[in-house]
Amino acid sequence: MASSVGTGLAGVPVEYTAAQLGLSVLATDRWRIGARWSRTLNHHEHKRAALGTSYRLQEKTRLFGRYEWNTGLSSVATSATVTDPQTGAQVASPYRSDAFVFGLDTEYMEDGTLYSEYRMCDAISARQAQWANGIRNIWRLSPRLSLQTGAEHLKVLDGTDRSATAITTGIQWQPNERWQLANRLEWRHTGGQRAAGATATTQADPYLSGYDGWLSTISLSRKLNRDWTALVRNYYLLNDFGSSAAKRYENRFQLGFAYRDTDTNRVNTLFRYEYWRLA
Repeated sequence: MASSVGTGLAGVPVEYTAAQLGLSVLATDRWRIGARWSRTLNHHEHKRAALGTSYRLQEKTRLFGRYEWNTGLSSVATSATVTDPQTGAQVASPYRSDAFVFGLDTEYMEDGTLYSEYRMCDAISARQAQWANGIRNIWRLSPRLSLQTGAEHLKVLDGTDRSATAITTGIQWQPNERWQLANRLEWRHTGGQRAAGATATTQADPYLSGYDGWLSTISLSRKLNRDWTALVRNYYLLNDFGSSAAKRYENRFQLGFAYRDTDTNRVNTLFRYEYWRLA
C-alpha cells in the first residue's frame, strides 16, 4: 500500500493512495518469473502492471526481460495534465505507456557485473528504442562498510530520445544489526535532441539542448524485529541546463514500513507515504 501527496506540474496538487500486489515464483533452479500489479484506490483509471522473467544461462550469467504497462500511475502522470517534451503542449492525464526491457548480465568478478540492455518504450513522446551498456561494482571496505561504483552509456537506436552517459557512486554503512544508512550519487550528461518535424521555433527551445543531471538518494532503515523494518528515504534530482534555461528539480521524501515473513519468505509487504515536489 502506498500513499503520495505532492505538487505536480505547474503547481497542480496531487494526492493518491495505491494498492500493489506482487508475486515471484522460482519455476526451476534456473528460471524465475515475477509479476506486479498496482492500482490507485481513488482514481480507478490509474493502473500499472508488470511481468518479468530471468533465466540463468551459467553460474554467473543470466538473461532477463520485463514488460510494463502503465495508464497514469506515476507521480507526474497523476497530475491533471502532463507536458509533452516534444511540443510543450499540455496532454490530458492519464496517458498510456508501455515499456519493454531485455538484456543480459554477467558477474565478471566478485561483486562486479557487466550488463547490456535493449529498452523500448511507447509513451507521449512516441516510440523510442535504446541500447544501454554498463558496469556495476561493490567494493567491500569492511564487513559493515561498502562502496558502490558504476557507469552506463545509453545510445538511441530509434526515435527522438537522447543519448546519455552516467557515472554513479554510493556508500552503505551498517553500524549494527538493526541500523543501515545508504547514500547514492549519480551524474548524467544527456545529449541534445532534435524533435521530429521540428521548426526553427521548437528547435530553439533551450530544454531540447544537452544538460547535466545530478541525482542523490539517501536512505535510512531500522529493523524493528525479525519481520518488520522502518524506512526513510529522500530522492533529489537536479537538471542543470547551464545558461540556456532555468534549472529544474524534483524532490521526494518517503516514509514506510516493510514486512517480510522471515520464517517462510513467502510474504512481503510495503507500506509507504511519499511527499514530492517538482519545479
